[in-house]
Amino acid sequence: MFKSPLQLSKELAAALPALTDVVRRPGRYLLHPLARTPFPLQAALIRKLLQDGFGEAIREGEFDSLIHRWVKVTVVDLELSWSLSLGEDRSIRVARTETADTEIRGDSAAFALIAGRKMDPDTLFFQRRIVILGDTELGHEMKNLLDTGDLNDLSAPVHKLLELASSLAAYWEASKRDLAAALSYKIPVTPQTS
Repeated sequence: MFKSPLQLSKELAAALPALTDVVRRPGRYLLHPLARTPFPLQAALIRKLLQDGFGEAIREGEFDSLIHRWVKVTVVDLELSWSLSLGEDRSIRVARTETADTEIRGDSAAFALIAGRKMDPDTLFFQRRIVILGDTELGHEMKNLLDTGDLNDLSAPVHKLLELASSLAAYWEASKRDLAAALSYKIPVTPQTS
């Protein structure tokens, strides 16, 4: 038996997430596969990215404040978090732990904007898009060090992927501002004179 177009559209609408949720949290839907990736694979990927992007700075001791200390990075819209530390030998350690010396929280768009150098981390911090909890001195130091990585040190595919993600995040931010401005626009009403 065939379904009517109205019944099909109702079933489709029920199966799709609410449009407002997609607009507010696009990363949750675009990056869903990352959230479903097993943690050991996530940890290996993060270690590789950090080694490629910050290896020289780590070897030169710029990240030594992380030796035996943990920074938890939480991507709130993906409900993902990783705790990062350095071993005595400056090896990158990635774990899934609730206890950390500091936590840096933000949404996927904010982290993409930082990674692609589309927005300064301090701007996102003052806009409350990036939040630092716990040892704020360590958190600010890590936030500032993350801004020093060189995208050119990453492999070409990863570089292009981060560039694409940050460009999409910047576009999305501009679109949200434009939409908010359009929705708040009031049509001027002129009084009628008789």
